[in-house]
Amino acid sequence: MLIPTHNRGKLLDEALRSVMKQQADFEVIVVDDASTDDTLVRLHTWTEPRLKVLALTQNIGVHGALNAGLGLCKGAYVARLDADDHMSPGRLAAQATLLDNHPEILAVGGQVQTFGTAERRLDYPVASAQARAWALFSCPLPHPGTTFRRSAVAAYPVVPYAEDYMLWAQLLEHGEVANLPDEVVQWRVHPGQVSVQQADAQRRGTRLAWARQLARLGLNPTEAQWRAHAQLQYARFRPVSVSAVDGHMARAWALILREANRRKRLLCPEQLQQELALRLDGLRLDQPNDAAT
Repeated sequence: MLIPTHNRGKLLDEALRSVMKQQADFEVIVVDDASTDDTLVRLHTWTEPRLKVLALTQNIGVHGALNAGLGLCKGAYVARLDADDHMSPGRLAAQATLLDNHPEILAVGGQVQTFGTAERRLDYPVASAQARAWALFSCPLPHPGTTFRRSAVAAYPVVPYAEDYMLWAQLLEHGEVANLPDEVVQWRVHPGQVSVQQADAQRRGTRLAWARQLARLGLNPTEAQWRAHAQLQYARFRPVSVSAVDGHMARAWALILREANRRKRLLCPEQLQQELALRLDGLRLDQPNDAAT
């Protein structure tokens, strides 16, 4: 179990309590990324022998903290959790069982329930073929709810704020990823989370993960095609308004993706077609302004 943290003192206690309820054989590596609050004081009150703390003296960010902690992980599997989230009961055992029984799967996540400033279910693709098609547009696994094979991950890639998405893209070059149909993590939503505070950097990292996968299909998108790809990313989850020109480009880009995959055979054609159809269906043409004259 790998948990990086920075200034999450009280919330970290909650996260650790959810971990210690797991019915599995595990160790917990907490990497304190030079917190300035009472994080270390709180960690030192824990007498749990399975808990190991790595205290960094200089703040190096999530990516650096993850790799520092990964170097201490000795188990065959590494489970992730963020310091402000809660682990669902039975998660570790269920994910370990799936990895034990499916050697082709390198990482397994599951479904997510958010709490805090927003409460909703986040559904992730269960089957490997669907996860592979999903990954072409969106992160296919919930990072704080994922367990991966230690042997498959030498280090997190240097893509700050999107290191997880790039890691899944790399793993898909060597094996499969999947998600359990059950909830594995309660994901806290708050204004201080990375997706809010580092949105621009996360978008840049996301584009790098896209570029890696598209290059394997032999594609080097134009700026208009990049825009179409970004619109398709979001259109699966909520309606996205586009101009008639952008709508036409998105449909044309979908055809290019299908043809590239027909040549390279990297994704299940049926799953790719289904994924494209769902995302294209989420695009909504901008309505003309009736008041215009």
